[in-house]
Amino acid sequence: MSGVVGDVNSRSGVIDNFLLPAGQVLQTLSDNYNSQTEATSDIKVCEITFTTKKRNSKLAYWFTSAIGGFGDADNIYLELTLETGSSASSPSSSNWLPTDNRGPGTAAQNNGLQLHLDVQVESANLRDYNMGTFTANDSIVTSYAEGTQITMGAFISGTCFINRAENRANEESGITSLIIQEIAT
Repeated sequence: MSGVVGDVNSRSGVIDNFLLPAGQVLQTLSDNYNSQTEATSDIKVCEITFTTKKRNSKLAYWFTSAIGGFGDADNIYLELTLETGSSASSPSSSNWLPTDNRGPGTAAQNNGLQLHLDVQVESANLRDYNMGTFTANDSIVTSYAEGTQITMGAFISGTCFINRAENRANEESGITSLIIQEIAT
């Protein structure tokens, strides 16, 4: 058969010696967080662990969350982490995404943030029921070897409510999700 080179290792599922075109999706993974939570410290909302199918592949990710404000002191911080191993550690400078995959501005760059909002809702009348949808997406070229186990984690902190409004749990609500695709380069 013309154009097919290589085989799939049936034990590991790793594609051995295949010549795939750049842009070919190798795998798609997702995780959801559907709890309604107050985030005053880092809350791990999504975590995806997988084994790379090719070396130096690209990772594309899409993150979305429904967030409710918290009175006059509401803040929203989103950190995405990427590291080897089977679990996402608390965010730190050792597992933040590269600088070009962080939000612009000093606070985001110095703290590994994809999203940094200091004030979402300050009106005492609106805060009770107000929610917003916040997203982050990008692609990262990695330097991981084929067959490396890696984990991407999504953490929300600040003074906000995840998947609910401040004063009406189970009324205004949403879902938080992370989708990752490994793509051949």
